[in-house]
Amino acid sequence: MKSKYLLVIFFSITTLFSCSSDSDKSDVNYIKAKINGVDLKFNIISVDIEDYIEYKDIIISATMESDPSKSIIIASQFGVTGEGEIWRCSHYSGSDYYEIQNADTFISNITKNSSGNYEATFSGNLINMNDDSVIALTNGTMKIKY
Repeated sequence: MKSKYLLVIFFSITTLFSCSSDSDKSDVNYIKAKINGVDLKFNIISVDIEDYIEYKDIIISATMESDPSKSIIIASQFGVTGEGEIWRCSHYSGSDYYEIQNADTFISNITKNSSGNYEATFSGNLINMNDDSVIALTNGTMKIKY
């Protein structure tokens, strides 16, 4: 009987220490950015790899858990790191849809892009595809594990 109690205690302690806390997850799987000065965090993440004959693209879609009407899509060539490699940044806010205004002034730097890791920084202006209004996206960062 004593060994059964010890076994139950052992498994209980093992289970407690093997579970990660929610705070451990907050340092990965997010896209953060300031849009017109407002801090936004997109933390519902989807990663797709599109395989073409000579290369692959990675497309990361993210939605705000706190406001599902806001989302962002970032795309680049899979496995490629460096400056200026993000070729798509789309932001959706309700019925408004924004794209990179000028690829020459959109700044990005991908530091990890392989083996289930994607990390980058980015900033630039996005243009509303409905009415040509412009929003400023600054301090964009992402850290994705997939």
